Amino acid sequence: MDPNLAYGRTPLGAALVAATLSLIIAGGLMAGVANLFLSEGFPLAEAGAAALVCSEYAFVSEQQACVQALADASYHRRVASR
Repeated sequence: MDPNLAYGRTPLGAALVAATLSLIIAGGLMAGVANLFLSEGFPLAEAGAAALVCSEYAFVSEQQACVQALADASYHRRVASR
């Protein structure tokens, strides 16, 4: 084995292009997920309120059913207001 191994360096331009491309892709993915939550998803504030209201149930299945019922009611209210 050669103790003086020399690793190839990545050209600066290629590293900048790769970093820029990764930032663009990450930003696009984050914007897409945010758009899905804002357009058709269950708003986070309503999810938190539903979790708080349904926390009195002892069983997880009851809590999930309660949250789902509140989500369905909220969805129908939002669709009806359009």
